[in-house]
Amino acid sequence: MLKDIPAHFQRAIGLAVEEGAVFIETSANAHTYRDAVQFRNGRHVRLQDLCEGQRVEIRSLGSDESVPEVVPEPGIALSA
Repeated sequence: MLKDIPAHFQRAIGLAVEEGAVFIETSANAHTYRDAVQFRNGRHVRLQDLCEGQRVEIRSLGSDESVPEVVPEPGIALSA
């Protein structure tokens, strides 16, 4: 759960001030920024692009059927 999402992210990718998200890898390529969070609307933000001090609440560290499935944007492979 990302909290206090900055207004520019809210406007740019259609988010609320607080949103649930799933941790993903956007690529298997080494030596690249590939870790991101993906929101229910399918949009994602690289961890490096989050604002300093961004508050995050971890609700699960593993696979759980109660967590909604997030469909990746075209060209993005989710890691297992």
